[in-house]
This record gives sequence, structure tokens and C-alpha cells, in this order.
Amino acid sequence: MVYLNSEMSAGELVTRIRGFGDDPSTWGPHVKFIERAHSFDKLVAPDGVTFIDFLEVNEDFFQAGKFIADIHRRLKGGVAVVAMQKKQGHAFAKGGEMTLEKPRLAINLDRNEPHGFTCKITKCKEPVDFMRSIQGMERDFVITGRSEILPVSDWRFVNDQQRKAVNAEYGRTGLPDRVKRDRIDYRTGEPIYTPSNEFAEEGAL
Repeated sequence: MVYLNSEMSAGELVTRIRGFGDDPSTWGPHVKFIERAHSFDKLVAPDGVTFIDFLEVNEDFFQAGKFIADIHRRLKGGVAVVAMQKKQGHAFAKGGEMTLEKPRLAINLDRNEPHGFTCKITKCKEPVDFMRSIQGMERDFVITGRSEILPVSDWRFVNDQQRKAVNAEYGRTGLPDRVKRDRIDYRTGEPIYTPSNEFAEEGAL
């Protein structure tokens, strides 16, 4: 795995990893961290997993599609995960529709204040079920203090009227807050099992 980072210092990265509850030394053998703000394609792992955090486009936004195409061209059996900035509520990242030409999957992340966040599938080239499209489906989630991403809904289509109803229900039940605070399954209300917690308890014994 290769992690190309354009904005975090080494100290900030270590702090972020520790915030996950992880030991940074365990990441070293598996992830190659490289500080990079341009020409990401030259460092893509053709048969590995490359994380680009993030693809900066500050001017000539039409070039964004070209940058992504250059990254795509380098891939063989590997995968590249490219993060880009976009304005809240906008359909496309900086660079517009051209940023969706090469990706096989594109997901938009937006705030759903004060109830957490939403992720929406804006493009999916290979849906699992060819009888129906999953493009446009969205799911709500929260992020805990340890950077855990926990869902608070199923994947579904939501129009503006339905979003208002969903948020009103969140306000009534407090579900997103309860999921975040108590780490519960939004469907059952039961605590979410994590092997790492079990191992930590065994280690303490």
C-alpha cells in the first residue's frame, strides 16, 4: 500500500494513527508513506493499493480529469483511491464532470448537520445487480472520536422531501447521537463487536 499525502506532516500523521487506537510502528511494514502534492501518477503502485490524499486542483480545474486519467493509466491489477475536495451539496468535485470519466466508483461525502454525514454513490460502473441501478443511493453515518465510521441507515434513495422526514426522525429519536456515543448497531440497538476490544481485554488479563 502506498499513501500519498499532500497536507499532513509526519507528526500529524502519527497523531492521527494513534487517534485510531493503533500503534504507528505496526503500519510501517505495510504502508509506504510519501509526501506528495503533484504528479501523483508517477508514484502509483500498479498492482497495489494507492491512496491519494488529496488530489489538489487550485487552478485550471479542467486538468483534474487529466490527472485522474494519468493515475488510471498507471494501474494494472491495482486500485487507486483518490480524495478530492468539493463544495457542500455540489454533485461534482473541483474539475466538474470530467472527474467522473475514469473512476469505476465515485462517492460524494457531505455533512448532514446536526445528524452526522451522508455518502452518496454518484457513479458505479459495475453494479452488483444489473436489474437495478445503485447509482444515486445514499447512506447516513457518524464518525466517533476514534475515527470509526458507523452507519445509521441502510443504502437507499432519498429525495429532498424524504431527507427532511429522515432528519426529523433523527431529531426525535436521537439515533445518530446514540450510535456515535454508545457504538451501537443502528438496526438492533446492540453494542457493535470489535475484535480489537476483545484482544485489548485479553492482553490486560
